[in-house]
Amino acid sequence: MKGRRTRGILFFFWLILSIISTMWLTFILFNNSNYFFKKPIFLLIFVLSYLSLIMAISFIRETFKKVKNKLNNIKEKERNVKDVYRYLQLLNPPDTGMNN
Repeated sequence: MKGRRTRGILFFFWLILSIISTMWLTFILFNNSNYFFKKPIFLLIFVLSYLSLIMAISFIRETFKKVKNKLNNIKEKERNVKDVYRYLQLLNPPDTGMNN
């Protein structure tokens, strides 16, 4: 349970970070593009926010892959159980009372 909560907090953190960095990047690119050439600290901030956006997107993608993999494993186990049940029914069919 604790691991699930930690993943939820991390997911929320990366989601918020990606939204904020996307908004900040669009603001800088459309409104204040001349800051890049005047002050190098803005270029550093731009690069760091772009990296945080990439990390957030990759974390979200990885989380969705894990959930999809878990769901596929559950479906595969259900299919295996159904196959075993069908096989057992084929080997030992229920008695219908016709031969009595």
